[in-house]
Parts: sequence; structure tokens; C-alpha cells
Amino acid sequence: MRRVRAAATALLVVWPASPSAPASADTAEEIAVQMVQEFELGSGLVPAGLLIAERTQTFAAIAARRGQATARRLVERELAAAAPSHRAEWERILARCYLEHFTPEELESITREGRRSPFAAKLAAEAKKIQSSVNARGAEFFSAYVTEALTRAFEESLAEPS
Repeated sequence: MRRVRAAATALLVVWPASPSAPASADTAEEIAVQMVQEFELGSGLVPAGLLIAERTQTFAAIAARRGQATARRLVERELAAAAPSHRAEWERILARCYLEHFTPEELESITREGRRSPFAAKLAAEAKKIQSSVNARGAEFFSAYVTEALTRAFEESLAEPS
């Protein structure tokens, strides 16, 4: 769990110093999604999924049959293949987590001004609370995403010669 939290925390705090100006948005969630997309906060989907997958019985079964390195490669490939169809949902989950701690105006400022925003310090100060929100809101999402990838990787491991 610590590795998952560390990976997700890394997603939350990596953002460029000078982002481009955000496009207009009509709703609070759209504003938050724009920030998540601008700073590519959802880009760690595959590595976070892999950390979770590696702790499962299914991964252990694939590794027992095909070896640890091959199991990792198969699961990572399936996570990457599944990611595009899950990315928008993950970004919405992240956006909702930020909205629990920031107003839309604060998120617009962060998106527009990056580290120069007057709310950048608040972002750093709220990181643990945001992470708790991500863990709570993301659990069901990651369960479905990782299960989909593990199922395909397991099926592929059975189809390949041992």
C-alpha cells in the first residue's frame, strides 16, 4: 500500500512551472479536469496499476507459470492497452479529489500560473489530504482497471507455451 500511495503522491505533485493558459470551462469539474490534464496528473495510471497488480494472486500465478519478468511485461502491456479507455474516468476521479480541497477559482489559478500561483503553497500543504481522497475515490476504479488487465494477461500467459 505504501508503494501505491507513493506512486499516487508523485502524480499529485509533479507539475510544470509555467503551464499554458487553460481553455474556458463552464463547471467546477471541467475546471478541475483541465488542471489534471494540463499537469498530466493522470499519466501515472499504468505504473500505479502495475504496483497494485504485482501484489495479487493472479500476478503470482502468471509469474509462477511464465517467470517474474515475463509476468511483469505481460501485465504492464495489458495495463497500457487498457489505459486509454480508462484515462478520462481516472482524470475525473482526480479532478473530484482536488475539488474537495480547492475552489474552482483556486484550481484555475494553479492551472494558469503553476508554481507562481498564490495557491501553490496550499497545494503542497493539502497533498496528504488529497492523497487520502485519491485512495478512497480510486480504490474501486483501480480494482476494475487492474482486474481487466490481469484477466487478459492471465489468459495470454495460458496461451503461450511454458
